[in-house]
Amino acid sequence: MIKVIRCAPKNVAAFEAKGKVTAKDFDRVFDHVEKVVNRTHELNYLLKLDTHVLNFSKGAWVQDLLLGISNLSRWNRCAIVTDDIFVDKATQMFNMLPIGEFRVFEKKDFKAAKKWASTGIDETKPARVAAIAAGLGGAFALNILHESLRKNAENVPAINEVAEEGLDRILDGAGINLNENELYTAALVGDVVSNSLYYAATATGKLGIFSGILGGLAAVSLPKYIGLDDEPVASTRKKRLMTVAYYTLGAVITKALFDRFRHKD
Repeated sequence: MIKVIRCAPKNVAAFEAKGKVTAKDFDRVFDHVEKVVNRTHELNYLLKLDTHVLNFSKGAWVQDLLLGISNLSRWNRCAIVTDDIFVDKATQMFNMLPIGEFRVFEKKDFKAAKKWASTGIDETKPARVAAIAAGLGGAFALNILHESLRKNAENVPAINEVAEEGLDRILDGAGINLNENELYTAALVGDVVSNSLYYAATATGKLGIFSGILGGLAAVSLPKYIGLDDEPVASTRKKRLMTVAYYTLGAVITKALFDRFRHKD
């Protein structure tokens, strides 16, 4: 279960997780987060884990992902209180994304975690917002080109089919069933969000447009290694080249938009 920590600072959405955590528990999380964000216009988040991450159901992980997506531009600081080394390592990876600061505290440092979450002034926020906006522009460009050609040409990549297969497996494990149109829409939104974060974290940095080539190569080669059908993107040389070209275009647009936004600043 998840309960709200009432003794937390007013600008922090703080929670404690114990025992088995399900998707239903996130109803109160979403409600409380919304109240804090509406009051402060940013999201400072604290989660005290008094349970193992394996006690989170698949549905809970889906809801946790949705919580992050719905507040992408408002993340400021996120403190995780746990003695789990795995969580510490995983959290370090989130700091690679331009969506706020993430830090793990040991349980004995709970008070320090509350203070840290509530006192951060994020001087990098303008750059992070610009990166997310630019990444979103690159992701939209990729998907608009992909959808236009997919619906009007033959022997072209169908990236959406790979995404739909992967999402369907995740949702099926969480006991969530979507019809064909709902699955297509959910996969499309997931693609835009994931590509936005990827571009924001890579195309706006040292990798630049080279990140597009890497992303395209990953989109072509990874599906078969994770048990997905790669035919929609890799069955012909033309599909493979076009997939890489799509992702490269997204990176080019992301870099151009980011440079423009930062020049205005």
